[in-house]
Amino acid sequence: MVRKIPTQVPQQMSRMLESKLVQQPPTWWGAVLANPPPVLPPRQVTPRNRPDATLKQYPDLEEAHFAQHHGRPHSKNHKQKHLKEIKPKPVQISYAIDKIRRQFFADFPFEALRPTSISEGIDIADENPVQGKNWTKLVQRGRYPTVEDTIQFAQKLHAEDGMALQLAYDEAVSQFCQLRAHHEMASQAAETEARHYGAHFKRDESDLQTRTFDKERSALARTAIEQSDDPNAAAGNTGLKWIRKPKVWASDVPAGTIPVGEFTGAKTYVAKWSLPAPARWAGANTEEPKGELLKLLGRKARAPPPPKADGEMDDAQLLAAIRGKQ
Repeated sequence: MVRKIPTQVPQQMSRMLESKLVQQPPTWWGAVLANPPPVLPPRQVTPRNRPDATLKQYPDLEEAHFAQHHGRPHSKNHKQKHLKEIKPKPVQISYAIDKIRRQFFADFPFEALRPTSISEGIDIADENPVQGKNWTKLVQRGRYPTVEDTIQFAQKLHAEDGMALQLAYDEAVSQFCQLRAHHEMASQAAETEARHYGAHFKRDESDLQTRTFDKERSALARTAIEQSDDPNAAAGNTGLKWIRKPKVWASDVPAGTIPVGEFTGAKTYVAKWSLPAPARWAGANTEEPKGELLKLLGRKARAPPPPKADGEMDDAQLLAAIRGKQ
């Protein structure tokens, strides 16, 4: 139990009796109420005779006496602080737009990685006509606002509309995220529509999974060619990679690909499969089987006539002619 101060003991007992925690008062209750404990002072100082500091018999008290009345003496190497010259420092210059820009790139670090042209031309570009009080929405600068447009819009809300800097920044960032989300959804819808109509786009560098599958497929095909027994397949593997040229997608359809005429149920397309009509010659049999293929199969193959002799000699005749016996 915590030790109580003597003056608080009767007060604590009276509270315990009122709360029925103690049913009967203790024996010392009446004596303590009649003679309460005395209140002692918090600190008792005993008076003592201090020696005189001016006397020579106490040399150790001279420095204490001097320090008490005149302060502690300074050494030769110590410089007093009030004698030091205060070095002039420039006043810190800060702009609200710098705070907005620093906070924006802290929240959206990947916006700094987007390519931006910073080259200067001959003429200075005109400022956007939407300025001042007429600029109430970020979309007035375009449906794909830049980072600087967002920062300037937050600065405009803070400086001209009287909004707090944090509220102006939150409003500008909210509109910026909304416009970027609309642009991303529109881009995805346009890409899906283009792929539906046969467009082929260049693969993104971030599409690592598809690129990995393509490399795996090409490695397996190369291994299969090396392990095959076909000499033609091994000879055809020269180590050169075949690069597929990307197809250029356009919305214009060539006129030759559009069918002309009524719908015939692919009869016109099948009619092009038939062989051309055979050549006719004099004296040919007029009764020929019907059908293009049967006509060609029904004809008898004729052997070509032997070539006429043009005075050729064999080796024996040639040798006899040289000797003059013929």
